[in-house]
Amino acid sequence: NEPDVKRVYNQDLTITNFATYLEKWRTYASAITNAVPGAKFAGPDAGSGNVYWTTNFAGALKDSGIISVVTEHYYAGGKGRGVEAMQGIDAMLSREWIKASQTLYNKMAKPVLWDGFPIQFTEANDHYSGGVHDASDTFAGALWALDFLHWWAAAGVRGVDFHNTQWVVNDVITREPGGRLAITPKGYGIKAFDLGGHGVIEPVALSNPDGINLTAYAVGDTGSIFVTLINKDHGADARGAAVSIVSEEIGPNAEVIFLNAPGGDVTAKTGVTLGGASITSDGPWLGKWTPLAPGKVGKCVLTVPAACAAIVKISKNEK
Repeated sequence: NEPDVKRVYNQDLTITNFATYLEKWRTYASAITNAVPGAKFAGPDAGSGNVYWTTNFAGALKDSGIISVVTEHYYAGGKGRGVEAMQGIDAMLSREWIKASQTLYNKMAKPVLWDGFPIQFTEANDHYSGGVHDASDTFAGALWALDFLHWWAAAGVRGVDFHNTQWVVNDVITREPGGRLAITPKGYGIKAFDLGGHGVIEPVALSNPDGINLTAYAVGDTGSIFVTLINKDHGADARGAAVSIVSEEIGPNAEVIFLNAPGGDVTAKTGVTLGGASITSDGPWLGKWTPLAPGKVGKCVLTVPAACAAIVKISKNEK
């Protein structure tokens, strides 16, 4: 785990850099495949941001036939210690974190995918070292998680495992007073992705002349198009977004589920709903899709309030 981190590989004095790590890795892999022919491996689980080990691992083993997935860690905001709550919230909802994902894609994911490997984040979260108190565990975390999952799915990453050290603030599962398990707002973002994230990634071109902090993602299956709209505008000057979804594939019928917090409060830790319902530890989620007013073929219109996400399910046009 994280072999690129010096405190890790210093535990084995024969490993001093990537080349000596790869030599040792091949020794272990060879011993395993000799005993279990056909065994497959994942790696290298490099630490957040150190793409050199990941890309070199993929390049060195692309013709080996024994790698099933290349793995990476990514904590978008780096270390959480010492970060103030609103600083953490503003960062999670910023355009800068989208740019950081694009940079990581260019440096790490693009060359690894080019080498023919799927990619998985076996550790990911907003910050490491437990997250940021009163930020990682708020509704801002839900909007960030939903955006993060869609962005990387659209970029071709196979999976994301949110790091879940027990009972820290960037967890998805936490404890209520009295010991009952509960879902943090981040869990709502994961569920929202589940609702609108199954199918084939569809291209999205976003026209946004007013500069609202809005992202959009689309996924299609045989009968429907799912469009996820995430309005990350927040604070005193936050704006709702009047959205028109335009495509020749759009039929006249659509329904929506909103992910929101009371009053659009990105600092909220409780009262978050998805489809008008909570996610509890002792019963099924009972959120509902709400029909939108019938539209024209080729166009769907709705408003996404500030600090809110919408998952829109649109029937495909039967040509």
